Amino acid sequence: MASFTDLHPCPHCGKQMHNGAMARHEPMCIKNPAVYALCRSALASLSDKQRGITLTHYRALSAIDNSLPARTTLQNMTECGPWNDVLAAFGLLPPDEKQPCPHCGKEYLYSAIADHAATCKAARPKAPAVTKVTPPPLPRKERKPINVFVTRPAPPKPPVACPVCNMQPIDPLRHQCPEDPGVLAWLAATLPDPADPERIITCAEYKALPERAIGTTTLTRYYGTWPALAARFGLECRARRTGPPELPPAVRAVLHRLADELHDGEYGPSISEYQVYADQPVRKAHVLRDAFGSWNAVLAAAGLQPGTRSQYYLAAHERRRVHVAAQGAVQRTAARFERGDEPISR
Repeated sequence: MASFTDLHPCPHCGKQMHNGAMARHEPMCIKNPAVYALCRSALASLSDKQRGITLTHYRALSAIDNSLPARTTLQNMTECGPWNDVLAAFGLLPPDEKQPCPHCGKEYLYSAIADHAATCKAARPKAPAVTKVTPPPLPRKERKPINVFVTRPAPPKPPVACPVCNMQPIDPLRHQCPEDPGVLAWLAATLPDPADPERIITCAEYKALPERAIGTTTLTRYYGTWPALAARFGLECRARRTGPPELPPAVRAVLHRLADELHDGEYGPSISEYQVYADQPVRKAHVLRDAFGSWNAVLAAAGLQPGTRSQYYLAAHERRRVHVAAQGAVQRTAARFERGDEPISR
């Protein structure tokens, strides 16, 4: 009999661990080819598959997709601390994104920011030392410790703007440029409606996409409105639907069938009868009611007359009476405390 202290090897990495730890470790082991491919595709940049994404970008992706492991899980699995070492464990180069210089404020690529920062710091003149002004000494009885420090106010930091879309102020580490060539190519392939390529998908359909190259907040901040985004890619928005919605033919057939079976076609079924007797309905009852405003409007759209509360009550009572009569007389069984010889049943 296996005990709780028995260790078992992982089928992918070979680590020895208990059953409870194995159940948590095995689905997220990066030695598993499927998990490795999933993590590498999430860590790779859309514009350059040989480079990885930033840690901030990966945190946003893992918050949307629960199947991706957390940052600490990746670091523990790869036994790497810095984020660039984690990317290197998956065969990816560091993210080559623009970052501002901490000394001059100009933006440089990630691969060149370290060399420039060292050169820029050495070339800039050193700030004058803070001078301490001490007043002349006073007589012994009136002498008090007075220390006055004179400092210069720090110069205001200029707002950082994106060199491509000119959006400001931005966080260079988290900014998603809407005019990036990779983002534009992805939007041009994703925004057209598959059913009508000349029209754009709705904002709700865009938010429901499993993976998005850019968020809706950035698109709204840059383009202003959804029709403006559609005009940017030469698309049109869907026309607003006017009038009552159309009832699906499958729902209409179910309503007429229940009216014939339950009420001989005199009036349509109630919402409770639709929920109970409709076998796997095409639409839920509350969805139909919310779309048409009331259940009577749903029956009117199907060409049926709604019944009164008394008619539905009498019909339910008749169905119950027929069901009980079909079961026959119920044989009474003795209680667990009865011996069978008592003159009066307990």
